Amino acid sequence: MKSGSEQFGKRPTILFAQYANPDFYPTTYNLAQMLAGQGYKIVICCRADRPANIEDYGEHISVHRIGKPRSGLLAPVEFAIFLLFCLFIALRSRPSLLIGYDLQGLIAAGAIGRLLRRPFFYHLYDLSLPEEGIGKLGCVLKRYERGLSSKAAALIVSSDSKAEFFLRTSNLDRSVFVVANSMREVQPEINLLVSPSPDRLAFNEPVGSPGWTFPEEVKEA
Repeated sequence: MKSGSEQFGKRPTILFAQYANPDFYPTTYNLAQMLAGQGYKIVICCRADRPANIEDYGEHISVHRIGKPRSGLLAPVEFAIFLLFCLFIALRSRPSLLIGYDLQGLIAAGAIGRLLRRPFFYHLYDLSLPEEGIGKLGCVLKRYERGLSSKAAALIVSSDSKAEFFLRTSNLDRSVFVVANSMREVQPEINLLVSPSPDRLAFNEPVGSPGWTFPEEVKEA
């Protein structure tokens, strides 16, 4: 299923990889709209784990959904299909930048980004450790998180405490952007129509990265 513009135009393209339904993640939706308004073409590869709540994301944004993810023995197969799905969309759209959401999104964005020699971001919503019941597939993917996180052009988390926890448990020493989530406790369709409390949309630039902008290869693509 697609929404927005059906054709990949000449605008620089940014591909989002999210192993969930972005309709229920206002930060994903709002970022897509903001970047589309700044001259980028946004391509979102995601799961249809719940019925589509937003049928059309707007001009210059296309949403490509693949079926509901399964657990158990079929989980690795489902994730492999998602990876191939993202790769197919990436080969068609030729993104200048990829953004991976959470662990599965990071694996997709990181693997494809390195294959296509494109920068990628890691936007982390949910923090978890292998001993916290993330499943066998999650434990396998977790082995690659630190390596890809160290190579990501930007690492984004939703709070200072999560940033500290992730860097400590991953044994990483790097700059982190802190972008607070929109209000997730309210219905997304309402959240998108009202102005959230400013303190829920706080943004902190990492120390050592003043004036950071998109990589030049993204701007010039």
